[in-house]
Amino acid sequence: MSARSRRREALAPLPPAGRMTAEQFIRLHATKAMIGAVASTVVDLDGDAVDQALALGRAGLPYTGNVRVQPDADGEAQCFEVTYECRGRRLVLRETVREVRGTWKITSIEKRT
Repeated sequence: MSARSRRREALAPLPPAGRMTAEQFIRLHATKAMIGAVASTVVDLDGDAVDQALALGRAGLPYTGNVRVQPDADGEAQCFEVTYECRGRRLVLRETVREVRGTWKITSIEKRT
């Protein structure tokens, strides 16, 4: 898939949470982060996650290479370890996803070491 096709797919409107799994949502979010779609990426976050993302700063982004998503169930929330890699650098985040008013939202972001 070309970069233009990935960008178009990542920026398309999201279906309701009931039609997309949490894992599909987080993979799409990671793709948007990789292509630099900042506004679209921020929309995926709730208020606390926005604060946590701002506290992380740019964290050495952009990471435009591989993205790995590892599911990790945590009660009602869906937790994912998302790894961004680029040119030998790696950024690992633990992101918690919950359904909020019918749409998936990232409710927590933690940087892993």
